[in-house]
Amino acid sequence: MAPPSHPKLAGLDLIQTTYKTVASHSIRTDILIPQNQHTGKRPIIIRFHGGGLVTADSLYMDFWPQWLTDLAIETNAIILSPNYRLLPSATSTQIYEDVEDFWAWVHSPALADLLAAHGAEADLARILSAGESAGGLLSIALALAHPEIRACTAAYPCVDLAAEAFNAPREVLPFGISQDKGLIEKTIEDVLKAGVVESSIEEHERLVFMLALVQHGALGGLYERGTGGEGEGGAISCC
Repeated sequence: MAPPSHPKLAGLDLIQTTYKTVASHSIRTDILIPQNQHTGKRPIIIRFHGGGLVTADSLYMDFWPQWLTDLAIETNAIILSPNYRLLPSATSTQIYEDVEDFWAWVHSPALADLLAAHGAEADLARILSAGESAGGLLSIALALAHPEIRACTAAYPCVDLAAEAFNAPREVLPFGISQDKGLIEKTIEDVLKAGVVESSIEEHERLVFMLALVQHGALGGLYERGTGGEGEGGAISCC
């Protein structure tokens, strides 16, 4: 997780809090408020991080888009960037449960009180959802489920994990590097055996796991696990 002093976060104050607890595991959201003086309510940007639904963190700076910081400062907007449960310790259904629970938390007195303590107020009538890759999928899912969201953006989103691209081996290797297919089964087995909730992972090994899933066409099957859609060949409803 990046420190508040990271260059990509320059001009923003960082607040961190828990929006949900699962089996004694706290799921964090990061709140970033522009340091410039502003009178009145601030618009909201809800941003979901990428990572193939299996890795990364809200403040994993390699995935943080600079335009997000620039837009927040330019428009005096508050960024709300939550973590969410990750595959394979969770199912995709549970990830969408986290997205919905986060949406409820955004509209709760808890956020309003937290922002008020820092001299800020949210304009819940002006919300933009955003995300990259897997986060783009979640951004679209949230916007489709809640049409009151003013606007939605998604950078290179994986919108259909039932597509062949996520279910068949790829001839062109991700980043030109081949990953061991056996890593997939071993990682899933180890994670399920540990039986812990995961919502923030930045270890290099987990990034390699994500690349192996993509290379060997296993991400779609992992996404469908536990949804009742295994082996049915159809797209999974996300909202």
